[in-house]
Amino acid sequence: MTKGGGSCFVLWICLAMITIPFYVFRAQSYIFHGKLGCSSVFHEANGLIEKELNDTRRILKSPNYYSNISKLCQEADKCSHVIKNSVEHSGLALSHLCPFFIFYNGPFSTCGDRLISKIGQNNSCIDVIFRSGIELNGCPQWENCLNEQIESTCDDLFLNSTKTTEYFTIFQEGFCSWNSTSLEIEQEELDTSEEILELSEA
Repeated sequence: MTKGGGSCFVLWICLAMITIPFYVFRAQSYIFHGKLGCSSVFHEANGLIEKELNDTRRILKSPNYYSNISKLCQEADKCSHVIKNSVEHSGLALSHLCPFFIFYNGPFSTCGDRLISKIGQNNSCIDVIFRSGIELNGCPQWENCLNEQIESTCDDLFLNSTKTTEYFTIFQEGFCSWNSTSLEIEQEELDTSEEILELSEA
């Protein structure tokens, strides 16, 4: 090896010793801070949902009221994809009610506002779900009544009736489970993430 070649090789080794630790540190820092940032978003989204479930004065408010929850749920989902390969990520779980709130605040918002405008018009399920101050006895059953109200009130919006029923069933089950047992509401991340991704692309 020539003197010049030897110098280049030594220089390359020196540069490698400097740059490799730097990029390893950057990667570790990215994962660490990403984890912290995601954890904060997850906890904030879950905390807001818990707060709403604990508010027994009204089951559902206007769709626009949940814009912050919807935004946080979408941010948490994006965040989870960024750090999905991090070992620490397995400790983060997003409420399975997130897809409902994204749907209710987004594609369903116009219909939701129309239904709320019918409060006090002798529609039992509308009053139970949307009216403030209704006393609840056990878990309210609104499936058939609500489906009929949505069909008659929002027929021109061309909502997917199957998906709409699915989202409200998720919410009803979550609401009833929370208020009857106070259990933590969680579901496998993949299921929640797929729903959120689908709604984000809608």
